[in-house]
Amino acid sequence: MPDLPKSLKFLSNKKVYSSLIVVLGLIAIVLFFRSCGRGGEVHKTSFVIGRDSTLHTLQAFGKERNIVAFTNELMATISQKTRFHFQWLESSPSDLLDNLIYENCDAIIEVMTPTAFSKQTMIFSDILLQTGPVVAMSVNENFHSFKDLDGKTIGLNWNTLYNYNIPIQAFINDHHLTVINYSTPLQAFEAMVKGQIDGVIMEAIRVYVLENGLYKDKVKTVTEPFTSEGLRLIALNNKPNEMFIETFNKALEELKKNGEYEAMINKWGLVNLSELQPEGNVQL
Repeated sequence: MPDLPKSLKFLSNKKVYSSLIVVLGLIAIVLFFRSCGRGGEVHKTSFVIGRDSTLHTLQAFGKERNIVAFTNELMATISQKTRFHFQWLESSPSDLLDNLIYENCDAIIEVMTPTAFSKQTMIFSDILLQTGPVVAMSVNENFHSFKDLDGKTIGLNWNTLYNYNIPIQAFINDHHLTVINYSTPLQAFEAMVKGQIDGVIMEAIRVYVLENGLYKDKVKTVTEPFTSEGLRLIALNNKPNEMFIETFNKALEELKKNGEYEAMINKWGLVNLSELQPEGNVQL
């Protein structure tokens, strides 16, 4: 066997050789975990969550504090179940998304609908609170399936139409609805209880506030929201965040199954619209 070059003679010493292998192994391990850590730590358990406590995008008709309190309790309960630690970063509406993009926080809680485009850069949790548009009708109206809406006259608030133009227009066309636009939600509800129109399409939280307040025992919500919009936990799209949101979703699903979620909804005066099941084979 040929002799080693002088520059490599030290490798013939078994102790030196073994030490070198250990050092190279440690370097490899460090580099591996650094590469995994880009975009988030694999075993991270502490997360900064950005939010706008004014819920500007939701316009919740005075229920903003209730929703914030519900969110606080929900996140605290999930924290206990997952051993995640959440710290709030309060933000203005205009800065909320920027704080996520520039990684000033790990995730944000915001009202948003996942789209094919947004899912390329962000990961969305399951819905914490449904907020999309629903159909409300007079308590005297018989409603068993969406076919009962065919050919009806429906009221719309301009703001609702602006926010949900595409799904609402599709809904209108599918059911051959006649639409009357109103400048305020109250005008639309007033026309409905007077029998001037058959129903109203409006954001779920607004309908809930009105049907449990000014129009209690006069109107009812007859459909689930017909968009996938809702209050969600949203993070940047990378592998560690994918694992984070997956664990979060499992804990949220457990709360919905064991009744804790429903108890929180009721405690804070909100509504779980996923439990609303009109009779018959309801199809949008």
